Amino acid sequence: MVKQLLNTFYNSLGWKTKRKLVLILSDDWGSIRVPSKEARAKLIASGINMETNRFNKYDSLESNTDVENLFEVLLHHKDGNGNHPVFTALTNVANPDFNKINNNDFNAYFYEPFTESLKKYPNCDKVYGYYKSGIENKIFMPEFHGREHLNVNRWMKALQNDSKITRLGFENAFYMIDTRQLDFELGKSFGPAFDTDADDDIINHKEIVREGLDLFQDLFEYRATLFTAPSQIYDERIESTLKECGIAFLDVPRLEKKVRGNMLTKTKINYIGKTNKYGQNYLIRNAAFEPNLEESYATVDGCLHSIALAFQHNKPAIISNHRTVFTGSIDPMNREKGLKDFDALLSQILKKWPDAEFITVAELYNLMNVS
Repeated sequence: MVKQLLNTFYNSLGWKTKRKLVLILSDDWGSIRVPSKEARAKLIASGINMETNRFNKYDSLESNTDVENLFEVLLHHKDGNGNHPVFTALTNVANPDFNKINNNDFNAYFYEPFTESLKKYPNCDKVYGYYKSGIENKIFMPEFHGREHLNVNRWMKALQNDSKITRLGFENAFYMIDTRQLDFELGKSFGPAFDTDADDDIINHKEIVREGLDLFQDLFEYRATLFTAPSQIYDERIESTLKECGIAFLDVPRLEKKVRGNMLTKTKINYIGKTNKYGQNYLIRNAAFEPNLEESYATVDGCLHSIALAFQHNKPAIISNHRTVFTGSIDPMNREKGLKDFDALLSQILKKWPDAEFITVAELYNLMNVS
């Protein structure tokens, strides 16, 4: 009941439209996670707990099969305007280059474009081509999730300080160790790329933003419109750099704890259409499809309920999702279930709301700033 009341409150704020717009925002594309089923077994054998979250159970760099099967589902459905569902793929365009870091005795950080990472993984040789095909057919549109899904400074300090469990992960090309297993002095995980431990981190984060967005344009031949920080955590001092680099939309939580240095400075309420001092619009997810999360709000029925609430309040339905729902390299049954449920979700959306419209983030921005 409390969650439903909060959903009603948040949906009552901000930009409205009578059109039944549907967007699907899916995080973590392009980023590495668990290298393989075999690597996962080695990590477990070395003492790293891989059972504490669904990402370390199922997620890996997307394979040919993952993307092929996802595209089949997307192409199976059309709205009344003849448009297929559009998958907004929040993409990390780079990953750490473990070989170069190791060869330099952990004294410097190196990264590689995710297209180079794909070459190191089996059954991934067609993925980049699928990205381009998805863009051309407007079913798979990458947006910016950061350069890496990695807090570079924090990770490198742990490696340089010879953190045992961090080094064990490194040996298996893995860094997403559960926070509870990290050395006591670390205190924070490595995933939130733009979380800050000190004010000096901002300089590095701004450079990462610039390099990441330039690499994004090189890879996809357009500038990103939307920025979703990994774990939706970032210091607002990088917003000016994001603006300079062309980011118009900031994907933020409804209730956001702002960070500055190593402190939480304030908590604020966000809503779709709210703007910051640079004129960037905030985008707020108001539904979730995460069937391997095993939470009722993220199932097919739960997602449909949230969509209905959004439409009731004249809001676009902005569905939150993660790549791990559709990956099958670790466990093919995970991919099978995710795709089956996703197909059912899309069918139900079109059945319940025949006038639903699938649109891109860029199209939503134009609607919000023209109408």
